[in-house]
Amino acid sequence: MTFIITILISSTLLGLSTTQIFPNLTGCEPKLGDCSFFRCMDNTIPCGDGGYALGYGIKMCEGFQRKKSSFSLAGQQWLDDVLFCEQTALQPWSVPNPFYTCSTLESAGAVHHSNCWTKSSPTYCSLSPEDLSNFLVTARQSVMPPVTFASLIKPCDVVRECGLDFYDEVLLDTLLRVD
Repeated sequence: MTFIITILISSTLLGLSTTQIFPNLTGCEPKLGDCSFFRCMDNTIPCGDGGYALGYGIKMCEGFQRKKSSFSLAGQQWLDDVLFCEQTALQPWSVPNPFYTCSTLESAGAVHHSNCWTKSSPTYCSLSPEDLSNFLVTARQSVMPPVTFASLIKPCDVVRECGLDFYDEVLLDTLLRVD
């Protein structure tokens, strides 16, 4: 703490602002329809191509931006809402902190997926079968994340939020149709 105070006092004497010393002090800025947030995240917590921000976040975001026109208007609205929700949920981890690691970022990202999917309007549960299929195909083409405990939580949370009938009647059928 003393070190940071010394830097701040020294920077003031030299005429430097805190943002010149700590350029990402306020964190990354979530932007609707923009994937640059994830590059900014990797600058804050550099995990590289295998990390959450570049290995998952940016690939999914850019994949959905490329395929957005194949979704219905409701599906496009859902994509925008979900991508913005996920960026907003991760924003606190975009502020430099020595305790944030690649693992904490991945865990934070996994925790917010199902909430963003099911709390956005429209919700994942109310998407048409065509939009669900487009979503699953696009996700699979964009990135095939390794199966981890955290990645298994997402489908379980979505099934819990949407209800078992949704899983039986819609999601399972859609999953079986994805090639």
